[in-house]
Amino acid sequence: MCGLNGRLECNFICLFFHLHPLLLITMADMRTNYTKDIINLLQDTYKDKLHIFESIVPLSVRASEISAEGKSIYAHAPTGKVALAYTNVVTEVLCI
Repeated sequence: MCGLNGRLECNFICLFFHLHPLLLITMADMRTNYTKDIINLLQDTYKDKLHIFESIVPLSVRASEISAEGKSIYAHAPTGKVALAYTNVVTEVLCI
């Protein structure tokens, strides 16, 4: 997780898939240069050490709403940018 002055900018999810470390960037507010800089820094620093998913899950109000409703993003907003991003992540995982 990273932030500036207490503001949540993005989350980084580290997964271990068959003992191969993976990094999924989630809740990324791509409107800010700070988030873009952090993503570039992660990619430059860790590209040889772990697999970084090309898909980046963006920040979304709809995604925040589903936690309170207890629904899947696919049930709540199946055509939204977050659902599309997670679908792309699944495709990437299947190709690893």
